[in-house]
Amino acid sequence: MRSFLWLGNELVNGKAKVAWKDLCVPKANRDLGIRPLKGWNYSLMISHLWSVVVNKDSLWLKWINTFRLKGRSFWM
Repeated sequence: MRSFLWLGNELVNGKAKVAWKDLCVPKANRDLGIRPLKGWNYSLMISHLWSVVVNKDSLWLKWINTFRLKGRSFWM
């Protein structure tokens, strides 16, 4: 899909056929309705942060506590 919208068969940076802001418009306007990635990234980061704060039981959180937080509180 990326190749079709931007470059055809080539994967070269900087030669877009369609601007990203033109793709990120609602389906109500008869467009593709692709959502901006910045908003999705923000939502997912908040979800991960919430998992850390409430100490959800998951393999990812165990890794975060062991290697990143190293037993300290997130707020410290």
